[in-house]
Amino acid sequence: MIIRKKHKILFILLFILTIFIFYINFSWGNPVWNSFSLAIMSSILIFLTFAFFWELNDFWQFRWHRMETSQVNIKKMKIPLAENSSLYGEYITEKSYNEHQNSNQIEKENRPLVIFIHGFSDNSVLDRYITIPLSLNGFEVLSYDNRGTKRSSNAGSKSDFMKIVKDLGVVLDFVQSDKKMREKDLYLVGLSLGAISAIFQGLKHPFIKKIIAVSAMAQYNTILPKSPVPFKGKWWLWLRYRLLGVPTNPKDRINQILSPFYQVKEKRKEFLSKRQNTEKAKKEWKEYINQKLFLIHSKNDKVVPYQHFKRNVKITQINNNNTFVVDAGGHNFVKCEPSLIAKIINFLNR
Repeated sequence: MIIRKKHKILFILLFILTIFIFYINFSWGNPVWNSFSLAIMSSILIFLTFAFFWELNDFWQFRWHRMETSQVNIKKMKIPLAENSSLYGEYITEKSYNEHQNSNQIEKENRPLVIFIHGFSDNSVLDRYITIPLSLNGFEVLSYDNRGTKRSSNAGSKSDFMKIVKDLGVVLDFVQSDKKMREKDLYLVGLSLGAISAIFQGLKHPFIKKIIAVSAMAQYNTILPKSPVPFKGKWWLWLRYRLLGVPTNPKDRINQILSPFYQVKEKRKEFLSKRQNTEKAKKEWKEYINQKLFLIHSKNDKVVPYQHFKRNVKITQINNNNTFVVDAGGHNFVKCEPSLIAKIINFLNR
């Protein structure tokens, strides 16, 4: 077991709890040794419960953690935010291009740039199992840690979804301010929370050529558990969100921004109204959205149910060729990662 910050915090809390349990039992007239034993045993059981859960969590979350290769260069990036803080990330390129710039200069400059946006529980390092294969298949990749996460932990709260969605706009401005990066074709790939950001900003900016949304919700407020009652609905998810400060009852304006369904609906309405809502305009919309958007989902996703995928497909009117669905794998596509990566590369190469 690797001792992390969360373990140290738990040690401190359990030390206080041990003293409290001992004091309560001793004040009730129990012998010193019995009070001490009960306090120690209670703390040990609580610690083992948390440690077991964290080990299981690390077991799957870090399954790609050590994925490295000598064939890519990973350059650290710092993207300034307005509030005197920064987002930190990495720029991944294939080494062969960097080492033979003279002979491959034209090919290198024409490589598209993929901006990768991770999910709520991930970071740019954990998702290298996706970003490194992308860089080895003809793309340059910019991946960054969302505010409140990993290297960007001082940039704000990881539960401030509104700011996280808007942060991608700051990243795009940063890319556009760089001469070399802005000349490349720009693609967005987002997972879960990152998919919300990708759809919101991707539809907003015409210079984004393609958007891939993995495990994207449709309507934000319909995915949130409403009941804290144990064993009723997703009470465990409600508890986790509350502890992490995630808003479970957002205002309508916030819900509109965090809901891809409404973002696509508004974009489609704007697109058609500019063309007098003709049959030709409807055909042009289908051509536009099928060139731009690709949706990926798992049927047994417990965090973002499959119904959300169906709603997004219906409102976007994308073809089956612009979707990829697996029967199992859950929210994080466990053991389906190779197929996930293959489909991402396939769409980006169209």
